[in-house]
Amino acid sequence: MIGGAPRLGGVLTAGSVDWSNSPSSVTYQWYRCGYIGQRCKPIAGATGQSYRATLADLWHSIRVNEGAVNDYGSAQPVSSGPVRIRLFGRRRPIWLPGGHAVGHVR
Repeated sequence: MIGGAPRLGGVLTAGSVDWSNSPSSVTYQWYRCGYIGQRCKPIAGATGQSYRATLADLWHSIRVNEGAVNDYGSAQPVSSGPVRIRLFGRRRPIWLPGGHAVGHVR
C-alpha cells in the first residue's frame, strides 16, 4: 500500500484503498516504527497522502493508516505494512553538523 522511494529523502505515497459507499473524505496518518515495524508512533504533521523520509526515519520502518468518512460515519482505518527507510541509492553523502558524512559515494 506504500509506493515510492523508501530511502532517506525519498517520497512515499499511500496507495488508495478501494472504499465502498463513496467516502466524502479520506484521512492519512504516517507512523515511524522500529526497524521491523514494531512500536509505531505517529509522525507529527504527517497527515497527507505523501510523506518525505527524513533523517529521523533512517533505519526505521514507516507505516501509514488510511481512513474514510462519509454521510454514515467513519470507517476503521486500514494500516499498510511497514517499509524500511534506508540510505542506499544516494549519490552523495549527507553532511551532518560537525563535518561528519553519512552514506557512500558512487
